[in-house]
Amino acid sequence: MGMMTFEPLISPALWTAVAALAVPLVAWYAWSRPREMGRARWAAIIGLMGLGLAGVLLILLNPTWVDELPPPAGKPRLTILVDSSGSMGAADVPGGQTRYQAAVRRAAEVVEALGGQFEIQTRVFSETISPAEVAELADRRPEAQVTDLGAAIASVVGEDHPAGQAVVLFSDGNHNAGGGVAPVLAAVRMARAMAAPVYCQTLGGAAEVRDLSVQLGAPQEVVFAGQRVSIEVWLTHQGLSGGRTSVALYGDGQELSRQEVILPPDGPAHVRFEVSRAEKGLARYEIKADAIPGEATAGNNTAVFLLRTVDEPIRILLLEGKPYWDGKFLMRTLAGDPLAELDCVVRMTDKRFVRQTISSRPPGATRPAATSTAGTDAGPAATQPVREQKWTVLTDSAEVLAKPESLRQYQIVVLGRDAEVFLTDPAVSNLRDWVAREGGALLCFRGAPMAQVTGRLASMLPVEWTSGRESRFHVRLTELGREMRWLPGADAQPPAELAELPTLATVAQIERTKPLATVLATAVFADGQRDTPVVTWQPYGTGRTVVIEGAGMWRWAFLPPDQQAHDALYGTLWHSILRWMVSGSGLLPGENLAIRGEKVLFSTLEPAMATLRVRDWSKVQPPMVELTAEGQQPAQRFTPVALKDEPGTYRVVFGKLPPGRYRARMIDASGGAAGETLFDVASSLQEQLDVRARPELMARIAEGSGGAVLEEASPGEIAKRFREYIAVNRPPQVRRVTAWDRWWVLLGLFGVWGTTWALRRSGGLI
Repeated sequence: MGMMTFEPLISPALWTAVAALAVPLVAWYAWSRPREMGRARWAAIIGLMGLGLAGVLLILLNPTWVDELPPPAGKPRLTILVDSSGSMGAADVPGGQTRYQAAVRRAAEVVEALGGQFEIQTRVFSETISPAEVAELADRRPEAQVTDLGAAIASVVGEDHPAGQAVVLFSDGNHNAGGGVAPVLAAVRMARAMAAPVYCQTLGGAAEVRDLSVQLGAPQEVVFAGQRVSIEVWLTHQGLSGGRTSVALYGDGQELSRQEVILPPDGPAHVRFEVSRAEKGLARYEIKADAIPGEATAGNNTAVFLLRTVDEPIRILLLEGKPYWDGKFLMRTLAGDPLAELDCVVRMTDKRFVRQTISSRPPGATRPAATSTAGTDAGPAATQPVREQKWTVLTDSAEVLAKPESLRQYQIVVLGRDAEVFLTDPAVSNLRDWVAREGGALLCFRGAPMAQVTGRLASMLPVEWTSGRESRFHVRLTELGREMRWLPGADAQPPAELAELPTLATVAQIERTKPLATVLATAVFADGQRDTPVVTWQPYGTGRTVVIEGAGMWRWAFLPPDQQAHDALYGTLWHSILRWMVSGSGLLPGENLAIRGEKVLFSTLEPAMATLRVRDWSKVQPPMVELTAEGQQPAQRFTPVALKDEPGTYRVVFGKLPPGRYRARMIDASGGAAGETLFDVASSLQEQLDVRARPELMARIAEGSGGAVLEEASPGEIAKRFREYIAVNRPPQVRRVTAWDRWWVLLGLFGVWGTTWALRRSGGLI
């Protein structure tokens, strides 16, 4: 039923002023009747004038008929989203139910009670979303590996519903899909724009899991044939203190060694295995820990270790502009690495350079009679390389880096302080070609190697320096640095040992990092600042350049008595950096082609990838790559794709793979294998290991969409909150029609004023 309202065309104050002025004027005019005008005629004129004026004032009030329109046809749509990811299997809902069982029960209650009021659709989601009948939900199992709240919400609010729509979300809020919470909040904004409030109920609480995890200090290692290497194993655990397990090492499908372990209450347990291979090549080992009763999953009780055996040493060239303690201790550490051969050149005077060469012979090799040795004995000679030293004196620094062929014998060049004397223009040009084309690794281990780094050398390095005053700092690994696993237990907990070691000193300050640079460690100053890079690297052609900032690291190898617990940290760190620089560059000594997996272990949720490197990339075309899964045939072949910014480097993307063991081989033109790498793919365990509910995220979803957090998720509560939302955000639609906007109204008004004029005219008034 319609009703009349007034919506003035002018402000009420102005209308009132016009009316207040018009009435006295008409009264004054009526009082001044001309004598020749008869009273009846005058009364008619005044009456018609008053009627016309009232009509104008009434039009200015804009009388309008308001008719309420009927609501849209059909019922409002209610979408019920039920989370079926793995974390919903946690049984922490009152009554002993799992979260998923509670969600299914409440979804059934809503469907039964509100089916007459709403058009109800039920969806089950995890990484994907699919329709499901309520009767079918109880037969499903919450086993999915990913919870994607953003995709679930966005998929059901993408279009408007004339009668209105709402979403009821039953989940623990444990969103773990890619992109973090940003996609979730984007979907929430879409829901608000589409007038689709999301009513959330969080199921579950801060549940803790009992779990044992096997982690390795380094998942792969490079050694000489016959050399023994230690596999450092760390057993991290939650809620299993005092438990017992057995850890075994497997190789070639057979058990090689086993150790019994008691899990300590204050940290991870440590186990060490030793392995060696007599022949050159790639070997795969597995470390397995027996499952403990009550574990959330045994899927992470296994770790994979790759051992790459070579018969040629890693050759390193160390250049120092002056004798420094840092250089002396670094040389001593590198000389003690059985896989390294070291050339160290130190400038003593302008015309005197001392060159010390420390070389290795593979285990069991015959030693030349005329060559002196150091650091050998009869016992381990069968398993450790034989070390030999030789001293020479140079008079010209140019001969160190002047010839390209002299650089090709090295895999790593280390620049110390005051290295200007070695870095002539021809030498820098040779260094650039060696890194870019030969896959070499250039390391500046005490910051800037020159007082002022400019030109071609500056373009190679990952950072730029500016002068400053001396400052001291501690070192802390970044998240990416911890992923390098340079220190034992770096995955189990952040390696605080570095922050406990003596401070380093620097004068040149890093002004900025290059676009392709990656920061692996930062400085911790006394004022708490941590933004300054300390360890930075970037790819350069087929090789890489690395900068380690700070002088005084030699003190890490000469610790006071109260820090003797960290005495081995200096050697461990340099040992790990050495392996990372060589194996990361991809080309080991004697290799012209190499393929390396980006990881030893991939998740089924991420694409598996490998990197292929070619030493003489301008002449050699990259071969095809054949991927074989253990126990599956046939093999798949992939074409490597060149990386634009890294000549000689190719990426092979295998895509998301099912769980299993894989072997990727390079296939040459004749169909033979030219090199291979191994990797594993395992199911993601995040849903089993992190089952904490996230009520704060569910509250943000509800608030951001215009919905609410449900206390009990009863059908009555849902219906009431939706009615309140509709009343505020979807008021009844009305049709407004101006009452005076008719032809006969305007004609009548003109008739009144016309009659008034005619009466005045006929009475002798103009």
